[in-house]
Amino acid sequence: MNNPLLCRVLMGAALVSACGMKERVGPGDRPRGAIELSFRHVGKGQPLDGEAQYLTLGPGRDYVVSRLEYLLSDIRLEGEERFVYPLARHHYVKHGAPETLRLVASVPEGYYSGLNFVFGLPAADNAPHGGLPPSKDLASLDWEAHQEGLYHYMKLEGVVRAGGQAQPFQIFTGPSKGNDYSFRDNLTTETTVFEGRTTRLVLTMDVNTWFDGPRAYNLAESPTLAKDAAADHERLRDNGCRAFTLKALPPDQQ
Repeated sequence: MNNPLLCRVLMGAALVSACGMKERVGPGDRPRGAIELSFRHVGKGQPLDGEAQYLTLGPGRDYVVSRLEYLLSDIRLEGEERFVYPLARHHYVKHGAPETLRLVASVPEGYYSGLNFVFGLPAADNAPHGGLPPSKDLASLDWEAHQEGLYHYMKLEGVVRAGGQAQPFQIFTGPSKGNDYSFRDNLTTETTVFEGRTTRLVLTMDVNTWFDGPRAYNLAESPTLAKDAAADHERLRDNGCRAFTLKALPPDQQ
């Protein structure tokens, strides 16, 4: 379940938990199993089916998605007593590309209470001389001429219709004008990893939430996200904090 109160904006290099306690990396000497994290994309709860599927934004306004790709980083599984287990430093996701829609990692057996990750890249890793090197997987998120950073957080494109008119939209999120708009999301679900077995989690993004969240973004009026539109970047960031949900599959689906 997504808890908006635990979705934290990254304001510096040091991260602490929502209750102020420092997270600790858990012991690695237990017998190990595996976590398989699958990525799923929906619009108002319905699977994204491609260019024939228009999603409603309000009376007389709808849109269709033709491109969705994004970057998650510092992905961690949360264990007992606030221990955390790193799953991946970063993971690139592209809707419609099966090879990007699954992340598998070896973890110690035991009980786990949730997952947390950074949507995008924190500033330290997104600088030209930061810690994340260029890679083939991230090439499509590359920021032209590295004007604001190495990589965009998300590229979301399609067509929006309003008032009988259709126009393309292009929402490319990322750092802008020296501001870091990445955020950490904390999602809870209870699951147990057993030795030698794979436990499956599903991370779902509802694309509609980026526009129709608590701080509505008018896609018809602002089909292109301007780099200097700080209020729009903040609005999308705050909505994005509520875009993801996490579910552990029951044992009969493992």
